[in-house]
Parts: sequence; C-alpha cells; structure tokens
Amino acid sequence: MKNIIFLFSFFFSIVAFSEADYISVIEKAESNFEYGKYSNTISDLENFLTKNKKTLTSLEMIRVYRMLAISNFYLKNLDNSALYIKRIFFIQSDFQFDPVMVSPEFIEFTKKILKIYKDEIEKNRIFLDEYKKFKNPTKYKKKSKKKEFYINFIPFGFGQFQNGHNYKGYFVMTLESIFLLTNLASYTLLKYNQKDDYTFDNSELARTGVLINNVSFFSFILIYIYGTIDGVVYYRAVENIKVLQSNRFNIYPVISTEQKAVFFEWRF
Repeated sequence: MKNIIFLFSFFFSIVAFSEADYISVIEKAESNFEYGKYSNTISDLENFLTKNKKTLTSLEMIRVYRMLAISNFYLKNLDNSALYIKRIFFIQSDFQFDPVMVSPEFIEFTKKILKIYKDEIEKNRIFLDEYKKFKNPTKYKKKSKKKEFYINFIPFGFGQFQNGHNYKGYFVMTLESIFLLTNLASYTLLKYNQKDDYTFDNSELARTGVLINNVSFFSFILIYIYGTIDGVVYYRAVENIKVLQSNRFNIYPVISTEQKAVFFEWRF
C-alpha cells in the first residue's frame, strides 16, 4: 500500500511540475516581450511550441502566436510575422490587435496580410463553422422557415424554392418563362398580321403561328401543374430531404489547433 501511495505521489509531483513549468515558460516569454527582448521571446516560444503545440488550446495558441507575430515584425522578420498573423486569423477570423499595444506600422502590416489571405481565411472560417455544426448538430440546428401552403400554387417555381429544392425551382421557372413568352409573342404576331375579317394573307404562316401559340400555352399549363403537385408533395417533407443541386466535388481541409478534419463536398 505504501508503494502505491508513493507512486501516486511521485506521478502527481511530475504532473504538477510539468504544469508549473508550462506556465512559467509563457510568463517568461511575456516578460521578455514586454521589456522588448524580442529575440529571447521568439527563441523561448518557438522551442516551447515544438514540444507543446498539440496540448495548447485555441486561446493559448493565439496568445503565443500574437507575441511571435509582433516580435518578428519589430525585428524585421516580416515573413515570419506574416506567417503567425495568418495562423492567428485561421484560428479566430475576427481577431483584432489592440492598436494601443502595437505600433501603427504593425496594424497596417496586419491589414496587408489579411488582404492577401482574405479568401483563404474566409474559406477556413466557413468550414470550421461547418465542422462545429457537424460535431454538435443540436446546438447549431437551423430553425425551419415558416411555410405557406398557398405558395405552392404560385407559378415560376415558388413552391420548389420554399421547399429548398432550388434546382427544380430554377428548372420550373425557366420552362414556364420560355413557354409564357413564346405564347405571348406568337399571340401578338398573330393579332398584328390578322385582318379585320380575321383572315391572314399567309394562311400557312398563320397555321404555324396558331400551332406554336397552342403548344406553348398547354406546355405552360403542364409545367405549372407539375410544379404545383411537386410543391404540395414536398410541402411537409422532412428537412433533411435534399435535391441534387450542382456538379462539383471538392475536398477542404479544416485547420485548427483543436479540430482536425477534412470535408468532402460532392454536389451534383
């Protein structure tokens, strides 16, 4: 029993020492940083990251990267400073450096880096959000929009758009628009060429115009009926029923100190 107690005490001492050492390194680096000893700050923190990077939280990582970014900037190591600035915004896209604590030149440099990597940072932010939703779907569950039954009877795909079936919505809207415009155009041309006695100089052309007018009209009605039935059928459908949207396949890496994942996006 004494041996067990001794081993437990020894293990606890090692853990306590490691945590104290862990904190003292960062505090020492911050002390050097505040006194303008930027070379020492960089040396201490880079060695510390080599050994402890995987154990740091996002806030601790930002705390370390902030000192490294500013220290490297003041020592004219602009490439290294830019690297750490980028890493900060990869972790927290809305992070802001306190203008009271840094020089205006550093703020301008940060804006320049943000402009260069704007798209990359934004893409990483979006997929970090998606990863959080994937890991905790109940917390980030979207509230379903209120649906109105009468919208299913409005032409041009309103019912499909309400149900979240955008692909079918654009399909219905395009076909109905084409047939409606064709019907109106053919009717206008027929009325323009029609005589007062309702005859035409070119009877063959008139028959063709009438055929186009009738076909376009009934085609519009058929597409309208399809859109209405489809809208009503899916009106009360479960939210997770999806309709294939486009034809792209993408792979996105998610970069974070606490979360590592790769997203596969396959859109038809």
